[in-house]
Amino acid sequence: MVARLSAWGSGAEADRRGFDSLVQAASGIAWIEAGDGESPGALPAQALDHSAGYLLAAGITSALARRAHEGGSWLVETSLRRVAAQLLGMPRTPRPEPAATIADAEPHLQTFTVAGSQLTTTAPAATYDGSPVGYAAPRPWGADAPAWRPRERAS
Repeated sequence: MVARLSAWGSGAEADRRGFDSLVQAASGIAWIEAGDGESPGALPAQALDHSAGYLLAAGITSALARRAHEGGSWLVETSLRRVAAQLLGMPRTPRPEPAATIADAEPHLQTFTVAGSQLTTTAPAATYDGSPVGYAAPRPWGADAPAWRPRERAS
């Protein structure tokens, strides 16, 4: 199986390098997201990167299942440009109204004091029976002596 993710797809621009922000600009998303109509905007987060990665992972999973049942070799590919095209083809609504209520993030946060500074991080997102309920406090930069980890031998 071969899995391929690119910025521009397999067409004439296949060898052209790119990343999420460039594809947003080239596809027109940056103009649509412009808050003032003059300066380019951007989607929240790197939405094309995330979407393309999830789609590629889903495609790989499907191809593995297909290979298990049918055999053969499969190509799975997507591109940031294709995700942008799909996104632009979806119906748009007017800018959403601000949410009436904002969820309380406090139960999902952890706060530590590290080297005299307050640090807030997210708590573990996934929980299951026996999972940790929080992370260990981070250590200040330079607090650990450099050392090689012992080599693990294969059994």
